[in-house]
Amino acid sequence: MTSLRPSLEVWQLICAITAAERGSIRRAAEDLGTRPARIRRHLLRIEDVTGLSLFHRTHAGIRTTREGERFLKEATRLLRDFEGLSNRKYRDWTSVNTVLRVGIQAPVITGRMTTALAKTRARRPDVEIMLESRGRRRLLRALDLGHIDVAILAGDFQAHDFETRHLWTERLAIALPESHRFAGCRALAWADVRGETFVTGSDGRGQAFERILRRSLGDQTDTPRVIRQKVPQADILGFVRAGIALCLTTDAWREMRVPGVQFVTLTGGNAVTHLDYTAAWRQGQRNDVLDLFIETASTFAATGSIF
Repeated sequence: MTSLRPSLEVWQLICAITAAERGSIRRAAEDLGTRPARIRRHLLRIEDVTGLSLFHRTHAGIRTTREGERFLKEATRLLRDFEGLSNRKYRDWTSVNTVLRVGIQAPVITGRMTTALAKTRARRPDVEIMLESRGRRRLLRALDLGHIDVAILAGDFQAHDFETRHLWTERLAIALPESHRFAGCRALAWADVRGETFVTGSDGRGQAFERILRRSLGDQTDTPRVIRQKVPQADILGFVRAGIALCLTTDAWREMRVPGVQFVTLTGGNAVTHLDYTAAWRQGQRNDVLDLFIETASTFAATGSIF
């Protein structure tokens, strides 16, 4: 008589992989849009079915055990294969045109991006372009699982299992209220704004700006004052206009002409004064459509208006 063993669900594996990456059940729940209690229940289910102890649990968070690390590495590979098979089957079962799925670190849709998308579509009208906007961590997870073909990332990016291509660079700028003492300046250095309070958004772009602020203004004796608001970076300028804080942004946002807000370019020596944008895709996944988009995004990066 055949013994039936309980099975694991794909969603349970995704919860475990995300918890391992985040080092926290609470943060994994936030990323996946569920409750921490459900994540815990899924982890216990996996451990019960496999007989493995996946995590060391402490007050500071969780970290994988040696056997948990091996299990989750294999689970990631299986999920990637499953997603690839599902995507191929979907394309076989439907007669839709070629699809290019572009993930964008919210919100990175500038004139450079819209130009690249328009040029790609003009040269390949048979291609359907699908866009989605996520934070960096969720974007890379979607890329790893094959949900998207290419990710457009803002800020520094260390490639591991991905191939990358630098697309363009934008000069950093400080957004400040018209009543600020630096209003009217043509340029500012980081030293000029040391001691100021900054506000950032909670999305991927806001997190990129926060990393730059802490790296450029922090030292062993001083930590920059950064307020993270639970709104997208694009909505932060309202806080600046109200005089609550300053905001780090890029020169491309000057064209928005926000009433009550001025933009001053950052300059100075070896300090960070630019924000890089990078395309990332899975190794071995290049095709003619993806090649066309990446080449187009690089070629037409000279424009600079906000979408």
